[in-house]
Amino acid sequence: MPIRNARPDDFDSLIALYADMLDYENKLCDQSINADFAQSELGHGYIRQIADYVDGYLGVVYEDDDTIKGFAALRDVATIEYAHRINVKQAQIQTLVVGEEWRGQGIGRALIAECQKIAKINGYTHLKIVSLATNDRARLLYKGTGFHEQEIIHEMIL
Repeated sequence: MPIRNARPDDFDSLIALYADMLDYENKLCDQSINADFAQSELGHGYIRQIADYVDGYLGVVYEDDDTIKGFAALRDVATIEYAHRINVKQAQIQTLVVGEEWRGQGIGRALIAECQKIAKINGYTHLKIVSLATNDRARLLYKGTGFHEQEIIHEMIL
């Protein structure tokens, strides 16, 4: 399987994939998503955390033929957020991205499986992933890999 840990020299590829995802979500799911965020200082900082293993982030990439085709960012979910649940230690796939031209080839499934493996090895009991309610493609992928809806988030535009 062509999955490995992210490295600092993956930064440009990760930024490009992240920008692609934000553009997709902006056009098809939520126009309030800033499609230019990946190119901002904050966007660069976020991707740098993933590539450099900073602030509890762990990045994994799917690389084939010397091309990074997707990546996932795994992070610890603070215990206090789940203190009301018994025996729950939760990790979250913060970001899951597969480049547009490689979607539908099992790359997302492979990245999720790798995140599951890493979470289990590190003693997590639960794995979480969040998607936009209107991102049907992501929701189908997550359901198809064993995730179930645990929380429903309601948002109001003021």
